[in-house]
Amino acid sequence: MAQLMLSGKKAMRVQLNRKFNKGFTYIGLLLFIAITGIGLSVAGMSWQYQVRAEKEKQLLFVGAEFRNAINSYYSSTTDTVKVYPASLDDLLLDKRMPTIKRHLRKIYLDPMTGKADWGFETKQGRIVGIYSRSSLVPYKQKGFNVVDVKLVGAKSYREWIFTSDPTDNIKSAEEVAKIKQTVAEFVNGSSVKTPSAPGQNLVNADNKNFPINSPNGCKGGDCLRYDPKHQ
Repeated sequence: MAQLMLSGKKAMRVQLNRKFNKGFTYIGLLLFIAITGIGLSVAGMSWQYQVRAEKEKQLLFVGAEFRNAINSYYSSTTDTVKVYPASLDDLLLDKRMPTIKRHLRKIYLDPMTGKADWGFETKQGRIVGIYSRSSLVPYKQKGFNVVDVKLVGAKSYREWIFTSDPTDNIKSAEEVAKIKQTVAEFVNGSSVKTPSAPGQNLVNADNKNFPINSPNGCKGGDCLRYDPKHQ
């Protein structure tokens, strides 16, 4: 009788141990799934940030290309009264000239939307600047070149307006002070560089006197040029 009781107790202990082990394994599995989910979430957020940051770089490059093209079109006006382009197609083929002149090699897509659905800043029906129609909030909020000082603190990419004149549409005293501060920093040692296309190697074009409305959008020793030898 005593042996049967001992055997019964032993069997109960075995069953309890099995249930405990199963419960512990289940809890451990839940913890593993939770930790893995957090890790994947963090990795996903990091990947999304990297993708958006790369798109922002592309937008800065494309915006600079459009701005330089608009400046080139304006400066190429042979009439006494200078005019801006009526459409982006005017930048691809300037029909005002006796010879073919192209201020822009192609109509770039908006990196943020993937479409050529640009918004336009206009004066008297003429295009003086372009901007993305994306309403997303930019990750980049500071550290821009002097020419892009208006992009600081933008609440959406719609406020990243690439105009021929960076002082256009400055309304508040705060914005004016911001530009003065940025220009002062530039004079004290910083340099303006046209954003480069992703993957391109740029070198300083020392002793090269580019015109102010060159494709590089700069002049003198501050200019940048593409050097195929550095690929």
